[in-house]
Amino acid sequence: MARFIGEGVQDAIAELDEMSGRMLDICKMAVYSGTHVEFEAIKQQISALDDSAINQHGRAELLAGLSSSKIKVEGGCVSAAITMAGYFTDHTGRLVPRALIAHALNKGTSTMQATHMIDKAVRNCRSDVEKAMKERIEKEISSNGKR
Repeated sequence: MARFIGEGVQDAIAELDEMSGRMLDICKMAVYSGTHVEFEAIKQQISALDDSAINQHGRAELLAGLSSSKIKVEGGCVSAAITMAGYFTDHTGRLVPRALIAHALNKGTSTMQATHMIDKAVRNCRSDVEKAMKERIEKEISSNGKR
């Protein structure tokens, strides 16, 4: 067991105790910041899809269905998901889940070539997501709860 004695140690311990109570909130804010960066990267990839992959109406439908879930805390893990919600009407008048179309575009089908749009977005923005999360954590810690 270590024992610290000196000027400012009690203040530092008090600050650490205060911060430990806020760590979950800080983690949620960091995840939110990272999710926003990834959301924008996916949105940009969908917008940049070639007309041979999907027409303008289809792109608009995919963008309309793109959303992020509420931040979840399970077993000490803080997470959020980016989802494709809802349905759109295809050229035959059938309702098709947007998630199904997004998956088909991303991974391909027997009649559709894979674009890997979501894979590319996630892979290319990973460092930006980490940077945004790190900046948010540092900002919250430096503000020490003062807003």
